[in-house]
Amino acid sequence: MDTTIQVSKIFTYLRDIKKINQKIIRHIDEYEKVIWLPEFMEAEGCKFIDDNDFSEDWIVVKKQIIESPPALPEKIVNLLEPYTDIKNPERIPKCLDEVRNDPELRKIWESWFTSWNAWATRNVKKFAL
Repeated sequence: MDTTIQVSKIFTYLRDIKKINQKIIRHIDEYEKVIWLPEFMEAEGCKFIDDNDFSEDWIVVKKQIIESPPALPEKIVNLLEPYTDIKNPERIPKCLDEVRNDPELRKIWESWFTSWNAWATRNVKKFAL
């Protein structure tokens, strides 16, 4: 048997094994995230082609360039709630009570959070795609 046929059969087998554990989605509410066309058309780098030429491309999505979030000041790096992801503009980072109770730390947090919030506002639509 040809090597390429054997390799092809192995990948087909692996794909089929993966499908066994996949949940069958029968309703749109079961999807983790749904992007409706009006939301999609507002996103930067996205284009819906509505012409009568029957072009092969009817939706074009360009790679989104998301800038890095502002760096956390060293004094508060370890004072965020567990599992806080400052790189996700859709999730607001939260600090521990220690930060709220210490005036110096609270001032540092508020300054950083203001810049993070501005970053998140600029990048949230790009991140959604």
